Amino acid sequence: MRFSIPVILTVVIAAAGVVALVAIAVETSAGGAPGNGQQVFDSPGCLPGRYHGPGGKAHFSLNRGCPTPTAVVVSDVYRRAGGWVVRWDGAKSFDPVGGRLVDFKWKVGSNLRQGRTIRTFYRRPGTHRALLYVTDGSGMTGTATKEVVLP
Repeated sequence: MRFSIPVILTVVIAAAGVVALVAIAVETSAGGAPGNGQQVFDSPGCLPGRYHGPGGKAHFSLNRGCPTPTAVVVSDVYRRAGGWVVRWDGAKSFDPVGGRLVDFKWKVGSNLRQGRTIRTFYRRPGTHRALLYVTDGSGMTGTATKEVVLP
């Protein structure tokens, strides 16, 4: 059985069209990956999955479930005349994807403070809480809470 060149060419073009439609369908259903080479990130702190699409352009897929920075709070309590000093320390915090932590913000009571380590003075016994927000270089934030009980 012999096929003419126009018939073969028609079959090849039709097959290429089907492959292109399947590629577009896979691309658009794979987490909404862009088809124009635009970088789209679901979480800015993670590196996106990169692949080469039609025309050899770089495409980036969405990256779901990316870990956020991990805030770790350590506290030390010591007596001082008239009350207690609590040293809240966030130095053991880290970014699980290897980024650098660039901001440490604390909420202690109704006060907002900034710094890797802060100190607070309490005159009254009871339970006191600090909330630490750590932010990495790509803008992702993690939090941790720590309580101390003063006798």
